[in-house]
Amino acid sequence: MQIKKLELLLKLYKEELEQILIELKIQQDLFDKYKIELNHLTEDKYNESQNLNNNYLLNKAYSHYLIKINKDIENKQHAMNACQNRIEKVQNTIQEKFASIKQIELLIAKHKQKLLEKLNKNEQATLDEIASNNY
Repeated sequence: MQIKKLELLLKLYKEELEQILIELKIQQDLFDKYKIELNHLTEDKYNESQNLNNNYLLNKAYSHYLIKINKDIENKQHAMNACQNRIEKVQNTIQEKFASIKQIELLIAKHKQKLLEKLNKNEQATLDEIASNNY
């Protein structure tokens, strides 16, 4: 009965691990999306800075847009940092869950080994009894 409980727990942990891996993939995809968006914003900032440097008349017209780009870059960097923190937490959870799975697998293997040893001992006792009855 102990093995059945451990096997059910093992199955549950493996299902949880699958869900955690899905969460990791989602967070990594989100981080990649943020990175692409940040690159585009950085390009926009560079282009707008060039426009401002090259034409004084455009300075007033584009300066508010450049301020918005800078704010968007800052927000995107904060979002990326938060996403990176979530990725690290998920990776730690994966390691912990994987260690738990390995521990349960080891317990199951040890329990099965004990049952096998007990079965072999009983089988040998039965064979010894049969042999003694034949003589």
